[in-house]
Amino acid sequence: MATLTFQLPSNNRFPKILSSTPGHTNLGNMQAKSHTTGDILHRCHGETGLNISQLSELLSSPGDTYSSLSGHGLVKAKVKELVIMGGAYPCGYEYNFYGSNASATAHVVNTWPGPMTFSGGELGATVYSGARLTVEGPVSDPVNAAYRWYTGYNISRSSWDPLTVLYAIDGLSNMFVYANKGGHNYIYPDGRNEWLPDSPLYPQKYLKLRMSEEEAGELLDNIYLDTATRAARLKNRQPCCLDHYSSIRQEDDRSTAKVQLGSDIKSKHQRRGSGKAVSFHTRVTVSIAVFSTFRNVESFLIHSFGKMQLLQSSVIAATVGAALVAAVPVELEARDSCTFTSAADAKSGKTSCSTITLSNIEVPAGETLDLTGLNDGTTVIFSGETTFGYKEWEGPLISVSGTNIKVQQASGAKIDGDGSRWWDGKGGNGGKTKPKFFYAHKLDSSSITGLQIYNTPVQGFSIQSDNLNITDVTIDNSAGTAEGHNTDAFDVGSSTYINIDGATVYNQDDCLAINSGSHITFTNGYCDGGHGLSIGSVGGRSDNTVEDVTISNSKVVNSQNGVRIKTVYDATGTVSNVKFEDITLSGITKYGLIVEQDYENGSPTGTPTNGIKVSDITFDKVTGTVESDATDIYILCGSGSCTDWTWSGVSITGGKTSSKCENTPLPQKIGPDGRTIYLSRNNYGPTLKTTGIIAITDFDLSVHGDRPNNGCIQAEIYRAPELWDLLEGKKLFKDVDPLRDQEYNEPNHLAYITSLLGPPPEDILARGRRSGLFYTADGKHHHILCPVSVTHVDVIQ
Repeated sequence: MATLTFQLPSNNRFPKILSSTPGHTNLGNMQAKSHTTGDILHRCHGETGLNISQLSELLSSPGDTYSSLSGHGLVKAKVKELVIMGGAYPCGYEYNFYGSNASATAHVVNTWPGPMTFSGGELGATVYSGARLTVEGPVSDPVNAAYRWYTGYNISRSSWDPLTVLYAIDGLSNMFVYANKGGHNYIYPDGRNEWLPDSPLYPQKYLKLRMSEEEAGELLDNIYLDTATRAARLKNRQPCCLDHYSSIRQEDDRSTAKVQLGSDIKSKHQRRGSGKAVSFHTRVTVSIAVFSTFRNVESFLIHSFGKMQLLQSSVIAATVGAALVAAVPVELEARDSCTFTSAADAKSGKTSCSTITLSNIEVPAGETLDLTGLNDGTTVIFSGETTFGYKEWEGPLISVSGTNIKVQQASGAKIDGDGSRWWDGKGGNGGKTKPKFFYAHKLDSSSITGLQIYNTPVQGFSIQSDNLNITDVTIDNSAGTAEGHNTDAFDVGSSTYINIDGATVYNQDDCLAINSGSHITFTNGYCDGGHGLSIGSVGGRSDNTVEDVTISNSKVVNSQNGVRIKTVYDATGTVSNVKFEDITLSGITKYGLIVEQDYENGSPTGTPTNGIKVSDITFDKVTGTVESDATDIYILCGSGSCTDWTWSGVSITGGKTSSKCENTPLPQKIGPDGRTIYLSRNNYGPTLKTTGIIAITDFDLSVHGDRPNNGCIQAEIYRAPELWDLLEGKKLFKDVDPLRDQEYNEPNHLAYITSLLGPPPEDILARGRRSGLFYTADGKHHHILCPVSVTHVDVIQ
């Protein structure tokens, strides 16, 4: 691909230009000649960038004097992840892939022997950043200067590359989520890309924003401004690079171990620059990011990630479609990897190592595998089988805390709590005192990945952290079906920005229980045998607020409940902005969907209280079946405490209709004109008010749209009695047309409903004696009589 070149003003104070990039062999030679080459963050040298063509050359290269490994083998052995800014997702034709060297792009993406993550052209196009820095930032700052020169004063630009760099360095954090559920990216010879469903040899992901575009732009602006302001305060600050950090790195050279991307690791004190590409600390995992054009990328890298401790990392930045090779945040003092075979050794030596391997640890009875207070950036690897001695005590069996910590496991490893020694059917409600399993308290800006956990005595994860990502964790308590109890998988409290993705759980209590916290997501989960996906219980603690929660794309099977919100009787608190989306249920034995405000452990009172407000709740495509003696939907709210709920595509069948349903908020939609629409309007007599849009009716008496109604609502829209009336011909309602001449018109009424809500389910059509008057066999309406405007349709959708 073309190198990154651009015209600089004559008064340029930052003369380093990415004017050319060598091939991978010359790059290795350049590294050998000068220890400063490639150290962008503190030396400002951008000349050593790797572009996509050179990555393609590297993959095709044989072994050489720097390494006996081929380029393909070298990448497989040394590179953790390739992060690419390019393409469009799930498919498209984007310039970074087709614009310069489409064949090289296809070669790299289609043959790369390792994990890849993609940041598409759509991701940063409307995330704007930079203007605030030009107004508020120090004029000596190079990022400020770059924006002024190439964009203009107080003008932002799209943030493709900053977002990609942010992910390459900091992972998902609170900025991103993975948008795909498997599959892989395929690049065609002309540069088009398509996300294909079959599984690749190595994991592939593409990103979407977790926050709004405005919030993302504000976060980037904060990083620019914060680091530029702090850098300006340093004494003797040079325009393009900080001598302060340069001197620190020179002192660090004596003790820092290096890894050559292009050569074998011979010694932890090996001199800098003998490899094909660039030198790294031994403990550092390497990421490679591929960018599109970003004119001030050099300055961005210099300052914008100072906040993330990147001034101690080696980085190579490049060109149009260029590559960034970046180390994760590290300490200046070099520390070796450590392998511990006892809990005592791990506890005493945990702060002397950057990578901790726990090999076949046998934790003594009554003791915690104590990994609290780890140094920033530590990686913890469980290897072999981790087991625990038996003692009746409260635990925890494992505790980990720190910042930027990575907890993972080696292939084939397992952590076995052997909970059967404690299980007595009573859980935490009596009997033996059982230890909780894993405390993730103050485990901030960190990740837990791929753990395989078996047979927890009681609760699995207790989470009280900020910015924690838990990915692809399995908790298998299936052996406790008879005697296991209170084996919650993930209990979340007093936490923010928790992301649990791809969890597989077999247990005997909540798969997820969120007692307090905000900005929490649970997605792509599988929950078997427990109590389902729960908000709560909320109330009775020091922190009783749950807000901004999304639980989505998950399955709940063979469990007591599907999804539920439970608040404590006679307590206070708040539950707001909670979304249950795309949840599939099967084999539910008690309640498919339940909201109860009378919760007391083991013995609900049956009388709801209204001290905890449950508002702005969305149930979207919660579908499935319950057992015949279970209840489809059960709502028990306090008077006036449940408000602003939205139901869409909820269909839970197979069980009983609840005989008790109190204070249920009516389904609603907010229209573009700000109106809230709750229930059917004027479907039973002369109209008295200006009419509105037909929505679903209730099982109680219908009322005019401007009057309150506290009756129960049936979530399945086509079970509304007005539709039974129309399809079955029972004449339950008088004939009044609300939108025309005050004469009710059956075809029009059904046409309104169909245009707004879609066709009735097949079983409803089959049951209706008059269905054929209105619908074809596949649910299409016979009549083109619907006067509902586009605005009306938008209101409902």
